[in-house]
Amino acid sequence: MAKFLRTQGRSWLRIFLDSIARRCVALGISANAVTLACTFVVVTASVVLIPQGYWVWAFFILLVACLGDILDGSIARIQGGGSKFGALLDSVCDRIADGAILGAVAFWFALQDRYIEMAVALACLVTSEVVSYVKARAEGLGATCDVGYVERLERLILIGLAGLLEIFGVPFGMLIVLSLLAALSFATIVQRLLHTRDQLRN
Repeated sequence: MAKFLRTQGRSWLRIFLDSIARRCVALGISANAVTLACTFVVVTASVVLIPQGYWVWAFFILLVACLGDILDGSIARIQGGGSKFGALLDSVCDRIADGAILGAVAFWFALQDRYIEMAVALACLVTSEVVSYVKARAEGLGATCDVGYVERLERLILIGLAGLLEIFGVPFGMLIVLSLLAALSFATIVQRLLHTRDQLRN
């Protein structure tokens, strides 16, 4: 699933977003500006809307996050591949945005006295951050670490699905989807550790 979403699953979106990216470049809007703007929108909306249970609006937050994640990359590619600092900024902002979303979800569960779901949401937060850290640390040691069952796009899709199930009142919908996300994220951590270990041994 992950490989599909990162290739064929994104192709039709890339065509659409590339046209927007070209307009942004023509207007002098940089990839870093889009990254910062999308992060600000996602973080602000997450901490304001999700704790109040505005799940319909929260769903559109995730849509903005998904599109922004692709749009800033499209702008960077059109501008010649982007900079190393831009890549760093993008990664940092992704972690901040993901933390805000999952932290807000966990806080909402706490307000509803749904402590099992809160614990699962916190597990998603921790494992999603570690998934990204393992890759960054592995690459810092000279290994490649492109394997993984779930990356950021897949995580956002699953969180969005969980929100939709909550909107439509599906019993235990969010708990099931978030539990799946936590399990897949943990499996990705283990997979990346083993993959990196094999490379470093050689």
